[in-house]
Amino acid sequence: MPAHIYIRTGDYAAAVKTNEEAAAVDRAYIAASGAHGIYPMMYYSHNLHFVAMCASMYGDYSNAAKNADLLVANVGPHVKEMPPLEGFMTIPMAVNLRFHKWNEILAMPQPDPAMKTATAFWQFGRGMALAATGKISEAEAEYKSVAAAEQNTPPDVIFAMPINNKAKDIMKIAEDVLGAKIAMAKKDNATAVTRLREAVAIQDSLKYDEPPDWFFPVRESLGAALLMNGDAAGAEKVFREDLDRNPRNPRSLFGLQQALKAQNRNYDAGFVEEQFRKQWKGEVDGLKIEDLA
Repeated sequence: MPAHIYIRTGDYAAAVKTNEEAAAVDRAYIAASGAHGIYPMMYYSHNLHFVAMCASMYGDYSNAAKNADLLVANVGPHVKEMPPLEGFMTIPMAVNLRFHKWNEILAMPQPDPAMKTATAFWQFGRGMALAATGKISEAEAEYKSVAAAEQNTPPDVIFAMPINNKAKDIMKIAEDVLGAKIAMAKKDNATAVTRLREAVAIQDSLKYDEPPDWFFPVRESLGAALLMNGDAAGAEKVFREDLDRNPRNPRSLFGLQQALKAQNRNYDAGFVEEQFRKQWKGEVDGLKIEDLA
């Protein structure tokens, strides 16, 4: 079955398996044929990207990180000659952000300054890690850099082939998500909710791709912010909306379960928890609602 069918039904483990098999075939073909150009840069890279993002969705950090590193090793030497490959260079940071690996993020080296999108994404990741670890003034400095990068990015620059969403839109989501993270660090949950709603609206406007050009469903963070702000019913609505778009997304299942518990709907919460435990491959009891924010 094609991997995109697994994604649309929420079977992320099957999507990973299918793309791992495809990547292995690609490696054998490239080694035997000496293929270069579009095939190894796009088709093989696409399979590695798929594994990294789908493994991230269901909580398998080690596999996600391994394939993100393979992806960067594959495309990194060719970005200057094929600039649309630059979006792939953000994937190791995306994986670490997905799992809140704050120390690892702060240790990641700065990209080549010529890669403006990758550099802005690196600054975004650092800002998220700094805000999460209580270094608010330093996070705000990174926020200013991300906002400036978004303002200075020409509207025709694309983020990644072949769907060609605009880098400016991706950066605006990053700006809003980071702004929300800083607001939450300041205990200003209302501002965080506003910024996340703005990010969701932009994400909804992006052209559809698999995996998506923005690396996680922002509704996860919006639902968490609403729940942490005391709006359990609003959080439930947002998590259900995400599950309509991303069936069986384990983080949204967890958020929905927490929102139902907060409304004393324990029977419904128990049913959702069973679904979450079936889908999540990470540490079940270690996940907290703050991990979605």
